[in-house]
Amino acid sequence: MNRNGKWQRVLCLVALLMAGMPVCAAGEGKLTGVPMGSPNVDYSTGVSSGKVNTVACAFDGNPGTYYASLERSNTWVGLDLGSPHVITRVGWMPRVGQPGRVRLGLFEGANKPDFTDAVPLYLIPDAGTARKYSYAGVSVSRGFRYVRYVGPNDARCNVAEVEFYGTEGAGDDSRFYQITDIPTLSIHTDAGTDPKDKVNEMPSHMALTYDGGTRIQEYPMLIRGRGNASWDFPKKPYRIKFNDGKSHHMLKGSPLESPAKAKKWTLINNYGDKTLMRNCVAFELSRRLGLAYTPYCQPVDVILNGEYKGCYQLCDQITVDKNRVNITEMEPEDSEGDALTGGYLVEVDAYAGQETSWFSSSHGIPVTIKSPSDDDITTRQKAYIKRAFNLLERALWSSSFQNDSTGYRSKMDVESFLRHFIVGELAGNTDTYWSTYMYKNRNQTPFYVGPVWDFDLAMDNDSRIYPVNNRANWIFRTGGSAASGMTAFVSRALQDSYTDRRLKEIWASMRRSGKFTGESLVAYVDSMAQVLDASQRLNFTRWPILNTRVHQNPKAYGSYEGEVNVLREFLPARIKWIDDFLGYGHEKVYVDSVFYVRTPEDLLEFATAVNSGANGSEAYLTRDIDMAGYSDRFSPIGSGRHPFVGVFDGRGHSISNLRVSGKDTCGVFGAVSGRARIRDFVLDASCSISGGSYVGLVGASVEGGAVTIERVGNEAPVTGTGKNVAGIIGCNMNSACRYTIRDCYNTGIITGARESAAISGWLGAGAEVAGCWNTGAVTGSDQGRDMARYSGQTDFPHCYSTLGTQFVQVSPAAVASGELCYRLNEPKGANVLWYQKLGEDTHPVFGAERGRVVRNPDGTFANEQVLLGDVQQDDTLTLTDADWEAEHIVWRTPDGFYLPNADANSDGGVDVLDVVAIVHGTGGSSVKFETAERANTRMYSSNASVKRAGTRKVNVWLASSQHVTACQADLILSEGLAVDTASVSAGNMGSDTHVLKRGARGDTVRVVAYSTTNAPMSMLNGTLLTFVLRGNESFSGGSFTLARQVMTTADGKVCRPADASYTVSMARTYVSEIVMAETEVGMLVDDVHRLGSTVLPATATTPALAWKSSNEAVATVDSHGTVTARSLGTATITAQATDGSGVKATTRVDVVDGTGVIPIDGIPATAEIYTLTGTRVPRPSRGGIYIINGAKFLVK
Repeated sequence: MNRNGKWQRVLCLVALLMAGMPVCAAGEGKLTGVPMGSPNVDYSTGVSSGKVNTVACAFDGNPGTYYASLERSNTWVGLDLGSPHVITRVGWMPRVGQPGRVRLGLFEGANKPDFTDAVPLYLIPDAGTARKYSYAGVSVSRGFRYVRYVGPNDARCNVAEVEFYGTEGAGDDSRFYQITDIPTLSIHTDAGTDPKDKVNEMPSHMALTYDGGTRIQEYPMLIRGRGNASWDFPKKPYRIKFNDGKSHHMLKGSPLESPAKAKKWTLINNYGDKTLMRNCVAFELSRRLGLAYTPYCQPVDVILNGEYKGCYQLCDQITVDKNRVNITEMEPEDSEGDALTGGYLVEVDAYAGQETSWFSSSHGIPVTIKSPSDDDITTRQKAYIKRAFNLLERALWSSSFQNDSTGYRSKMDVESFLRHFIVGELAGNTDTYWSTYMYKNRNQTPFYVGPVWDFDLAMDNDSRIYPVNNRANWIFRTGGSAASGMTAFVSRALQDSYTDRRLKEIWASMRRSGKFTGESLVAYVDSMAQVLDASQRLNFTRWPILNTRVHQNPKAYGSYEGEVNVLREFLPARIKWIDDFLGYGHEKVYVDSVFYVRTPEDLLEFATAVNSGANGSEAYLTRDIDMAGYSDRFSPIGSGRHPFVGVFDGRGHSISNLRVSGKDTCGVFGAVSGRARIRDFVLDASCSISGGSYVGLVGASVEGGAVTIERVGNEAPVTGTGKNVAGIIGCNMNSACRYTIRDCYNTGIITGARESAAISGWLGAGAEVAGCWNTGAVTGSDQGRDMARYSGQTDFPHCYSTLGTQFVQVSPAAVASGELCYRLNEPKGANVLWYQKLGEDTHPVFGAERGRVVRNPDGTFANEQVLLGDVQQDDTLTLTDADWEAEHIVWRTPDGFYLPNADANSDGGVDVLDVVAIVHGTGGSSVKFETAERANTRMYSSNASVKRAGTRKVNVWLASSQHVTACQADLILSEGLAVDTASVSAGNMGSDTHVLKRGARGDTVRVVAYSTTNAPMSMLNGTLLTFVLRGNESFSGGSFTLARQVMTTADGKVCRPADASYTVSMARTYVSEIVMAETEVGMLVDDVHRLGSTVLPATATTPALAWKSSNEAVATVDSHGTVTARSLGTATITAQATDGSGVKATTRVDVVDGTGVIPIDGIPATAEIYTLTGTRVPRPSRGGIYIINGAKFLVK
C-alpha cells in the first residue's frame, strides 16, 4: 500500500459519495463512518474501479457484494469514525464462495489515518460462513478514530461485510489484545510495506502487548531483514532497533522482562524448526551450564503491517552491554595502551567474507568483528584484534600448546570454551562452529567463547547428520558444518589432557547435580509446548508445512505433537550417548545416588562412590553377582571417614567368589553408621573375609544412630588376627550405634584372637538380635558368648545354634532334617521366610522356590507340596490362573481366589510379573526376573486438554514395544478428572494373544497387559492403550500420572521407569445460545422486572452475560438482567455472552401507562385475544401486551 498515494485518492472519492452520511451512531451500537481502504480491483479488467468490489461494498449490508483489493497482500478496508471510539465488538462476513479468505484476517484500531500507530483488536482464527455474520468481542480499552480489517496474506482482502461496534470516547490504556498466551508484537512501517532486504532500515512503530493484555510498550523503531539462509525462507527473520534515541527493556515490569536494556533486538523466524522452541531449549542448556551470558529468548506472536506473520522468538541482538556481552565498549579514540586491548566482540563466521569488518586468521579462520562496529572501528583496533587472534592460534598449534603459561590456555578461557562446546554437542547442533561468538575484554589476555546462538538445525533437525545419536564421535568431527579451520581448531584444543579431563568433570558435575537429566529436560520441553500450543496452531495455519520437509528437515511428522516428540526422545538419548562417550558413570561419584548392581563392575563402582563421600547412596542387586577375578579391585564399602549410612538391598540375590582382605575394620562393609540398612542377600561359601581386628560381613560401626541388618546370610569363612571377628558384624565401636539384627545366619567358620562370635562381636547395649541361627564353628570367643557379645541383659528370641549355650541349641541332624527351618517359621505364621529343599539343602535358605517345610503327624518333617500361581487351588497351572491373577492385580479379585499362592515368582509382591510367571508355568517352563536398566523402555503419553463436563481421548504409547511382553501401570488422576475403566481400551496390538485388564480404586486406574504366549507387544502404530478423560463440572485444570510402571521381556528382563506426569488444561467451552424466558415484556413506569435467561451449553466456561438497553430513557437494565421502566416507549434489552463468542439474545420491553392494565384472571373466557402483530392466541402470558376485545391491555 502506498500510504501517500492511491488509497488516499480512494478515500477522497468515497468521501464525496458519502457526503451527508452520519459519522457514527449515537451512543453505543453499530458504528458508521467514512469507508477507506487500499485500492480495489475489478477482476474483469484487473484495474481499480469505482463500480464493483469497492471499499463501500464492505459496509453495504449486501452479502452478495464484496471488497477486493488490487494487491494480493498487505491490503485493508476500514472506517474513519470521525472521532475516537472504544470498540467493543467486531463482525465479519466472508465473500460467497471464499469462506477461507477471512482466516487470519486482523482487526486494528488507530488514531493516525496511515495506521502506523495501530494496535490489534481481534484475529480471526477460522474460516467464515457464507451469508452469515460472525462476531467477536473486543476487550481493548483505548479509543480509536480509525478502524480497519486487514486481509490475510494472498487473499486480496476479500470480505463481504465488516462491522464495528462501540461507544464514543478516548477510553484508556488499561487493556489491550493479546492473541495467545505469549506476548503479541505488532509492527507497522511508515511505508506500509514489509522489509525487502537486510540493509535498509525502515522507520516503524511497535506495540508489544503482554501480561494478558494488561501491559503495552509502544515505541518508534527501525526494522530490516536479517539472517543468512533463513532470509530466503517465506517466513522472514528481522532485526529491530528502537528509534527514539534510547534503550529499553522488553516486557518491562513483567516477570518475563529482559535483563538487558538495549536498542537492538532480533526476531528469529523458526521456519525450519517446527517445534518453535529449539533455540529456547538450547538457551536453557546454556543457563543451566552457567555460561557468563545466555541470550534472552521470548516467544511472541508477530504482526507486521496488520498481517499475522506467525510465532517468532524475540531475542537479544548479540551486542556489548552490561547484561549481554559484559566487556568494555570501545571508542574510536581507544587506540593505544590499555585502551587498545579491549573490549572486542568477534564472530567466527563462515559468511565473514560478506561483511565489512572482518579478517582471515593465520590458519584461515574467517572472523567478523562485531564490536567495535563497522562505522567506529579504527585501523589500529582491527590490527590489534587480528594479531591477538593469531597469537591464540600460534599458541594452540605450538609444540608446548598444553603448557599453562605459554600454551593456548593462556590465550583462551577453557571453561567457557568447554561449556559452549557441551551446549552445542548436547543439543546436537550442526552449526556450533559455523558461527561462534568470542570476546576479549580490556586488560585481559584470553578470548572467552560465547554466547551460544543459532539452533534451528539442532536436536535431530538436520538431514545431513540425522540421526545424531547414531554417530560414533562428536558432531563437529563427523559431518557438522564448520567455518574454515574450526574443526581443526576445536580438535586441537580437545587433545589437551587438561581440557579432556575438565570436559569430563563439567559433564559429571551437571549430571550429578540433576541439571542434565532426561526427565528435567523433557519437562522443560513439555512446559514450552504448553505455552506455545495456541500460537503454534495459528503459526501452522499461516505456514501449513507440518506435512512438508523444509530447509534441512530429515522428516515431516505431520503434527506439532509429532515434532515436539522428536525433542522428547532426542534429549534423554543424547545424554546417554554423551554419558557413554565420556565414560560417565564409571568414574567416582561424589553425591548420593541410586545404584542398580547388575555386574561386578557395578558393585566396585558402588564401593568407590561410598568411599568417595556418597555414603548415603543406595544399592539394589538385580541378579546374583559373581566377583571372580574382581576381588583385587574391591575395597570394603564404607570407611572411617565415610561410613556407609545408606541402603544395601540384595533383593534375595547372592554374592559369590568375593575374597575380601585387609587390616582392621574389614568386611564386605568396612565401617557403617546410623541409618545404614543392609538386607536380603547371602555371601556364599565361595567367598572369604580376612583382616586384623573388627572383621565380619560388616567390619565395624562408628558414630551413632540405628543400624538394621536383616535377612542376611554369611556362608564365608571369616578370619582375623585380632579381636572382634564375627559372621555378621565385627564390632559396634564405643557402643555408638543401636543394632537390630533380625533373621540372619552364619554357616562360615569364624576365627579370631579373642572377643569373637558367630553373629556379632561387641554389640553394646540395647541391641535386638532375633530369628538368627548359626552352624559355623567359632575360635577366639569369650566363654559363654560365642554367638554375640553385648552389654547388660539381652534376649535372643527364636535364635538357634549347633554350638554353645547363648542361643537355643539344635543338633546338626535337626538342621538337615528341616526341623530348624520349621521352628524358625513358627513365630512368623503365614509370613514364611525360611525354606529348605530336604535332601538337597543342608540348612534353611531364603528362596521360596526351595520349598516350605511342614511337620508330619509323626513328628518328622517334609516339604509342603505347593504350586505357586495356582490361585484356583486346583493343583494345576492354567491360563485361567493367569487371568485370575491379572483380575486380582486390577482390584477385581474373583471369588475363590487363593491369595497365598499369588506370589508366583516369590519376590514378595503381586504384580504383572506373577502373571508372566504363571504363563511360563502353563508351558512347563520357568522365568527368572532380573532388572534391566533400559532408559528408553517406558509408557508415555502427552499433555491434554478437556472441557468442563467434557471428555478427551488420550493415547498411551509404549517405547521399545518390540521387547516388552507384559506391562502394568497406575493412572493417577488429579482432582476434577475421572476415567471410566470401560473407556480404557487396547491399542493396535500386533498379537491377538494379548490381554488387557483394567480396574479402578479411588483416583487411580490400574492397567495390566500380558500375552498368553509371552509374545512381544509389537504395536502396529505404537499405541499401547487409549482412555477417555472426563472433566467434572468444576474442572479448571489438573494432571494425570503414569505411575508404578512395571515391564518385562520374554526372558525376564524387568524395567521400572520413573513416574511421568502430564498436564491437563481446561479447554474452553463457548456459549452457543442464550434462551430468553420472554421475548416481549410489558411494564408500567417504575416497574421492576428480572428477565430470565438460560445459557447453553450449561458447561460454558464463562456463562456470565453483559446486559444493555437500546434506549435507557425508556428502560434500564443492571448486570443481573433486572429491568426498570423509566418512561413510556419501547426498548430492546440485549443479553450478550462475555466469552468472545458474540452470541446474544434480546427481549422487547414496552412501557405503557396504567389505564390499560388487566389481571390475567380477569380476562373473560370468551374474549378474543391477539398479539400486537395480529396473531390470535387462546390465552395471554403475564407481562405481555395484547389486543383484548379490540382494546390494548398490559396483562398482569
